[in-house]
Amino acid sequence: MPQNINQPMKTKLLLLLVLANFSIYAQYTLIPDSNFENKLISLGIDKDGKNGKVETSSIESVTSLDISYSDIKNIAGIEDFKSLTTLICNDNEIYVLNITENKALKYLDCSSTMVYILDFSNNPELTHIKVSKNPYVTKIDVSNNLNLVSLDCNTTSISRLDVSKNTKLTTLNCSQNYIMDLDLSYNTALTSLDCSKNSYTLTTLNLKNGNNHNFTLAGSNFTENPYLTCITVDSQNYSNDNWSSLKDNVAAYNTSCLDGPYTLIPDPNFEKALIKAGIDYRELDGKVLTANILLITGVNLSGNNINDLTGIEGFLNLQTLNCKTNNLTSLDLSKNIDLTSVNCSENKLINLDLTNKPNFISLNSSSNPNLTCIKVDDPGYSLANWNTVKDVAANYSTSCNLGIQNSVFSYAVLSPNPTKGEITITNVSLEKANVYNALGQLVKSFTLNLNNTDNTINLSGLPKGVYYVYLINQDAASAKKVIVE
Repeated sequence: MPQNINQPMKTKLLLLLVLANFSIYAQYTLIPDSNFENKLISLGIDKDGKNGKVETSSIESVTSLDISYSDIKNIAGIEDFKSLTTLICNDNEIYVLNITENKALKYLDCSSTMVYILDFSNNPELTHIKVSKNPYVTKIDVSNNLNLVSLDCNTTSISRLDVSKNTKLTTLNCSQNYIMDLDLSYNTALTSLDCSKNSYTLTTLNLKNGNNHNFTLAGSNFTENPYLTCITVDSQNYSNDNWSSLKDNVAAYNTSCLDGPYTLIPDPNFEKALIKAGIDYRELDGKVLTANILLITGVNLSGNNINDLTGIEGFLNLQTLNCKTNNLTSLDLSKNIDLTSVNCSENKLINLDLTNKPNFISLNSSSNPNLTCIKVDDPGYSLANWNTVKDVAANYSTSCNLGIQNSVFSYAVLSPNPTKGEITITNVSLEKANVYNALGQLVKSFTLNLNNTDNTINLSGLPKGVYYVYLINQDAASAKKVIVE
């Protein structure tokens, strides 16, 4: 057997060795965004020119990266910067920021980037986070970031912020958001807070953490929160003496701000729906902070198996209500004067109060077979002006306690119908009859004698077509369709 390898074999082995080494040292990370690659080239990180990729070996040991103001839209490739501890990528157009593989990251500035999804769950070493001026951000979860010292999330769209686990936090800026309830009682290291301008939503602020004496005035601001009337602190006297400029005049410092007032929500399914909607932030306890519901303008409670909507009266600014497909038997909306639209169809309603509704325009109360009377301020106006879908048996009335609406109108007869002019209305006492065309426009109005059960109205002169005669007595109204020939 020969002891020496011939020359052709040596050549082949050498070639294989070269190729093997090449494969080892030629691992690449794709950089699809050309501006991202340009920045890496200018920083001297990407050394092999513009080709849509960078040698992985050139980036895996990089600890700090500043790519701000670079017109970058896609940061794909950042996942291979395994040693990265500082990432500054502010003022770009990065809609998706995936840093789940950058587990060594300590400092992140992604402010003004248009990002809308943030996930810090795989970044336990983070100490500083800046995500400000990102209007598409609606949720920030820092529950896994126990080393967090500074959080700047001003001017986003978050409505909740839980920093109870971030006990090392010293600086927090959450101004210009939609936060309603801010509890900082667990943040014993906190020295600076800016929670100003929370869009008229902040109602609860708890700063009682045993560290108020270390608070600094610089950077702290609780103002422009007109519904924040009480701020819980360590010492009322200390806060009044040292923090008077940090709050609005309407707010007072106190060592115990009552969590209230409350609005009772006795139906657990109603409260569960409010919790699911982010309106009730507390556990299921039969009540909701009144301040949390005062500014709500629209709520969808459909299909939640709700039996009782007691508490809805506390939604004083409510404009639209959808409570269809529940088990409601009674619905009193008389306190919700700003309501413009209600859908309470597919319930078991017997009573419905829609009084005090100057701006109301739309009602759907269909599929409530036991609802025969809907209480309103002006039955004639409601019939003529509301866009209504209701059961035939349901009539508008100023009083639904007498039980007369069916007996009054069920026997009323209009004849002849179709008519060429005069119509006689029999078997009912009427105060007025208003006639509307198919467009809902009032075309004739007749004042009638309540002492008579037979009245005649004249529709002569009206164009041929379909009309609606609204029969009105003292406390109820109903519509009858007539045809003019």
